[in-house]
Amino acid sequence: MRANRIHWGLIANPTCAALILLAGDSICFCQSVWQLAGPLPDRHKLRGIVFDNNRFVAVGDSGTVLYSHDGTTWSEGSSGITITLNSVTYGNGQFLAVGVNGMVATSSDGAAWRVRTSGTTTTLHSVTFSGTRFVAVGDSGVVPLSLNGL
Repeated sequence: MRANRIHWGLIANPTCAALILLAGDSICFCQSVWQLAGPLPDRHKLRGIVFDNNRFVAVGDSGTVLYSHDGTTWSEGSSGITITLNSVTYGNGQFLAVGVNGMVATSSDGAAWRVRTSGTTTTLHSVTFSGTRFVAVGDSGVVPLSLNGL
């Protein structure tokens, strides 16, 4: 979700309910008190985050991909992407990120990423997994669907 250039999301898992705040180029992690996570390996603006498969994955400007097992110590993923990634989700055993110019990338671990074909050059702003398919939304009402993210 977005509010005045601050991106945030509630992420829950069996051992911890956490609120993750993406504020520009920072990640804040909250259990009972906010604290700045990091230092982050990259200082690009972050735009999306997900927790699944026992891992946090955050994406952002210039192909930035960060991953963490605990939400406080972050490592930089290898995406090979140089354009903005806006959103990330998890389903069917993989993370899937979407971004500018129809960019779609997948990763089994959040660290190593592979570029996929979305069938559009329209910017994709958000993506989710329904349990059976990935659904993205983008500019001009574009709504690409995929059963496997490929």
